[in-house]
Amino acid sequence: MMRSDEIETIQSIKDKTRYYIEQCSPESNIRYTDYFNHTFIPDMVIDWNKQERYLYIRTTSDINWIFEDAKLLDIFHPIILTIEDFSEITDKSTLELQSKTINSLISNTMTLGMLAKQNREQTIYKIVNYPIPQYGRGLFTKPLATKTAQDFIDGTNAAESLNGNQVAQSLQTMHQVMSNDGRNQIDSFYQALWCGHGGAITDYPSPALLEKEINDEGWDYLLSHSDENTQWSSIPAKLTLSQTSQLNA
Repeated sequence: MMRSDEIETIQSIKDKTRYYIEQCSPESNIRYTDYFNHTFIPDMVIDWNKQERYLYIRTTSDINWIFEDAKLLDIFHPIILTIEDFSEITDKSTLELQSKTINSLISNTMTLGMLAKQNREQTIYKIVNYPIPQYGRGLFTKPLATKTAQDFIDGTNAAESLNGNQVAQSLQTMHQVMSNDGRNQIDSFYQALWCGHGGAITDYPSPALLEKEINDEGWDYLLSHSDENTQWSSIPAKLTLSQTSQLNA
């Protein structure tokens, strides 16, 4: 039987982890299980409108140990989160992780904390950071989080200036760190920027996602960065009623 101080420590760890997840993904619903650091039973279950993802908290920072867990749990597409920054990641372990298609998201609370800070500093980062807990995959470290955010900004600027090569490069990064559903969210945002700035959808460097909906953060960005020359009629996204009501038309 656990002592009361052990129970309080576990509760504190779960509460802190929940805080970071909610900061990065406000639409998530999180419930605790009665377990902690169990091999197969998750510490938390997160759901987003009928989509579930298990979250496993790990107290070790040994990336090789974490990777062994990922191989066992990958069928569940979970989030495996350490409460400390990773120990030294060797080139060998990184290459091994990158050489396989891993559906688990392997990260730590420091990286999620950095995403939350980016979201507070600039709203546009929410567009790329919000999908990470829901759709993220592979080893997601602070350096990769920084690169992802920069590549996203580069892709945003490229979509506005109709630079197809740079948009394609940005989408490659999104595919590396997210599943197809997450990447498609970014893709539909880029397409809206592309068309809104006069680009033809037939010239856009990936298949058209005309039925995809832009999230509120993306729509707010489009509104705040538009002028009388923005071609609203050519934006391919499906708008919600609340988004449409914001149009000054």
